[in-house]
Amino acid sequence: MKNVFLSFSSKQTNEAERICNYLESHGLSCFFSTRDLIPGEEYAAQLLDRIDEASVLVLLLSASSNESPHVLREVEYAVSHNTPILVYSLEPVTLSKSMEYFLMTHQWITSEENKDEKLLQSIRHLIDRSNDKQPAPTTAVPNHSGRIFPVLIVILILLVLFLIVGLLFFQPKEKVPSGQPALSSSETLVPAYQLGDTLTFGTYLDEPIEWRVIKINEDKTMILLSKYILSMKAYDAPEGGEYNVYDGVDYWSYENHNVEDDALCVKIRGNNDWELSNIRTWLNSDKEVVEYPDQAPTKKAVGANFYHSEHGFLYDFTEEEKAALVLTELKTPANALRTDANNNMITTKDRVFLLSTDELEWLLEGGISPYARPSEGCKATDRELFYYNSFVEHNHTESYYWWLRNGSDCKVNESAVVTTEAEENIPYTSASVGISNYGIRPAVCVDMTRLHP
Repeated sequence: MKNVFLSFSSKQTNEAERICNYLESHGLSCFFSTRDLIPGEEYAAQLLDRIDEASVLVLLLSASSNESPHVLREVEYAVSHNTPILVYSLEPVTLSKSMEYFLMTHQWITSEENKDEKLLQSIRHLIDRSNDKQPAPTTAVPNHSGRIFPVLIVILILLVLFLIVGLLFFQPKEKVPSGQPALSSSETLVPAYQLGDTLTFGTYLDEPIEWRVIKINEDKTMILLSKYILSMKAYDAPEGGEYNVYDGVDYWSYENHNVEDDALCVKIRGNNDWELSNIRTWLNSDKEVVEYPDQAPTKKAVGANFYHSEHGFLYDFTEEEKAALVLTELKTPANALRTDANNNMITTKDRVFLLSTDELEWLLEGGISPYARPSEGCKATDRELFYYNSFVEHNHTESYYWWLRNGSDCKVNESAVVTTEAEENIPYTSASVGISNYGIRPAVCVDMTRLHP
């Protein structure tokens, strides 16, 4: 059992680790999600169990944790289940209405002098107060006339325990057939997954990512696809730096809408070449500042859901999680601007990727629905959410479009998107890659033995 549940934004992981080390060096035990969550097990259930067990929840309050729906849910659960909360302020913050509602009656630690020590004392006080409320053990009145019966019960319990131990440790061991190697300890500890299973792995927008198992390879690695649409982003920015405008010409006009010049189309609407795309660069980056080799996805280039200043998709993954990602060789059809001798296919190696139209068959073969809705984190950060809300209102479905990686055969600026339940029997269509209100649903290949050493 952990005394303290630390609630924080992933952007404050280093500060949370420092506070965790300080408290544990003074005899307390902390639940630190980055360290203590068990990969592959239901994330939400683990969190709720740890909050139930804790004597106190310590909220590390910052601008990012104040806005995090993940942190808010932890605070709300603690309040509703009478777990005391201490607010440890990392920086001045104007509370959101929801946070203000839940935290108005709880103790705050804000002064800079002896701040950690005050936190330690406050936690110990709450733990002591909790212990004082526990009912005192009752003392039984001796009953000498009934001593023999309890002694017999104890003897019987001991005999049962000896019998159980004997069955566990002295039964004959199953022999390994000749020539067949015994399983290693890592192999016996790795959970057995099946197609369609859901597991948690990695973090994005302060929330652990839920994945579906869509393919199990012969070497026991698995292809995972995010259960939800994680973000709304353009596939690639127009190389001219502004969508549908180049060299003083506005290509929004009707007469200029059908552009036959492929090179010009890339300048005004983006390139569907997976290897050169902005989205491939972003998905495979673990850097705080992503370096784009060509036109970055700025606001002027791709609209409100720009992401040139957002850290890479893998930025909040742990080193252990990144080590479990298997570099995957992908083959993607080339567009009209780029062909090679290998049947017009371009080969890349990626840790994170979008599915192709061919790989979409993995879902159908496994009986897994291709339809997906945006995650709560996605909806909270989508700057063009009215497009999604309007679609839901008119089509009566929460599923939404998400990008595939292979482009249109005839247009260099269009790539495939999976459709929704509203379009019957149409698995995918195409859209211009520079539009920023279509979903990102990443796929990865994972070696689970790296997470269960």
